[in-house]
Amino acid sequence: KKSNFIKFICIALSVVLFCGVMAGCGGTNTTSSTDVLSQTSSTTSQTESTSSKSETSSAAQVGGGVFLAPEISELPSIWTEARPTIKWSNLKSGVTAHVIITSADGKVHTDKSGITGNSYTLEKDLVSGTYTLKVFYNREGTESSMAGISKNGKTIKCTIKKVTTMKDIVAKMKSSTDYQIMMVGDSITYGTGSGDNYKSSSAPNNEKTYVAYFARLLGEKLTDKTIVRYDGVYDSSKKNANGFTYIHTYNGPVTVKSGTKGKITVVRSGIGGNTVARLINRSDDFLGKRINNKMADLFIIKSGINDALNHTDTDGQKYVSPDTYKNNLDALLTKIYAANPNADVILMTPTVNDDHTQDKWQGKSQLDTYAAKMKQVATEWNIPIVDTHKLWMDHLDKNAANYGSGDWLTDKPGDLCHPSPKGHEAIAKEIIRSIFG
Repeated sequence: KKSNFIKFICIALSVVLFCGVMAGCGGTNTTSSTDVLSQTSSTTSQTESTSSKSETSSAAQVGGGVFLAPEISELPSIWTEARPTIKWSNLKSGVTAHVIITSADGKVHTDKSGITGNSYTLEKDLVSGTYTLKVFYNREGTESSMAGISKNGKTIKCTIKKVTTMKDIVAKMKSSTDYQIMMVGDSITYGTGSGDNYKSSSAPNNEKTYVAYFARLLGEKLTDKTIVRYDGVYDSSKKNANGFTYIHTYNGPVTVKSGTKGKITVVRSGIGGNTVARLINRSDDFLGKRINNKMADLFIIKSGINDALNHTDTDGQKYVSPDTYKNNLDALLTKIYAANPNADVILMTPTVNDDHTQDKWQGKSQLDTYAAKMKQVATEWNIPIVDTHKLWMDHLDKNAANYGSGDWLTDKPGDLCHPSPKGHEAIAKEIIRSIFG
């Protein structure tokens, strides 16, 4: 009985309390509109805070709906403009952007808020160096990272250098008393195909590579200079610390021509099968003080044939997409300028590597896109280019021997890319023509 009485009392108290609450509230929820907005704002802030932790998140739940966060356009790996433009997707009504750029030492270079529209061009010049970029969007009093940029920002590198022309390079050659040219590339740079039997498998004839022809032609242009040549040699069984074939010795010096007003040294640094990625992995061969304790003044870089070659290899370094090829060129140039900041660079588009007798060819080459990517890199970096791809494509005759390349290509069956001595000479002449006009 005592137990039943206690239960009755508890039930009665519950009924009384419920009625009192209903009477006081008039039977409705009277939470203020301010409280509702506060709760929504809190939810928004928490959601956007979570969203900002991800670089790829582009949508946030807000008040039961979805707000699409502005998204940063793809940023280049290297900024070569003093005042680059940062772009993003269109901002929603009432939303502004906030751009912060800090240098490696923590100093704030840019802190611009309240930006409307879908881009912002820096108002102050950058100098070469490493920076952290943060881009936020402001909405309803909250600030969150745009999609594509993490909360901690994105590291960017900026290499600002004036436009280098061929005329500038010639002037430096003429005025210098000790000028060094490093010619970097693949098997064609090494001289494959220049051997006396014109087979791609033969050892190069060191006097018939395009590097050797270039050195002699350079002497004809700069008659008062001594021209000296070094030829890099490699052994495919020897690997560097990165596991890649490298130049283990340089044969030379070979005096190409004697002069009275200074010396120009031409160095051959080519290895069969090299892609841009492989050049990066063996860059110690040609960066720094490799010959005569001197840094190179000019790099002439040939690449692209192996990058475009659909071929299975052991290190996964051969075929890459055109976009990856471009990114690798950016990375190589970054490494060159970091090691040799005062050096100049000339890029050489890849020649050919196609069976141009096939009906499916229709005047195109698998290397067309790669050559175009290299031209884009040259434009972005303000550096000159030698278009050897165009040279070879203009020379092609579908009915000629050696897959349309005639006597510019080796006569080894199935060899679509290695030049004969005449092909090497044609490449050298195009380099000289491009440099000296």
